[in-house]
Amino acid sequence: MAEAGQPVERLRQYLRQLSPRGRALLVAELERASLSGTEVPGGDLLLQEVRCAVREFGDAAPRIADPAREFFRSIEPFLVDGVLAYKQRGRIARASLAPIWAWIGRDLVPDRAKAYSEGVARGLVD
Repeated sequence: MAEAGQPVERLRQYLRQLSPRGRALLVAELERASLSGTEVPGGDLLLQEVRCAVREFGDAAPRIADPAREFFRSIEPFLVDGVLAYKQRGRIARASLAPIWAWIGRDLVPDRAKAYSEGVARGLVD
């Protein structure tokens, strides 16, 4: 009987053999399909593995941004990763963006956030 991890390992080997451009195109297409609502069988696993292969080789795969990412793009220079030892003026923890986006979409302006998300998703898929 075949080992459960064997197909995943074969997938990893295949992804390592792809050119950097091929891996970047695969990431872009999988993210585009996800944004458009197209169900790709095993797409989550495939996307996870191809991103891992991209990181392994130090390549930079272009990411198709989601609406929240686009919304917060203007404050990107002020974002910090991880936990700071002390508060720094003008710095925003990247981890706080998801709860802020959820609050905007749930409580603050749900109709506008939904319209914005749909518009951005349409624009990113095209």
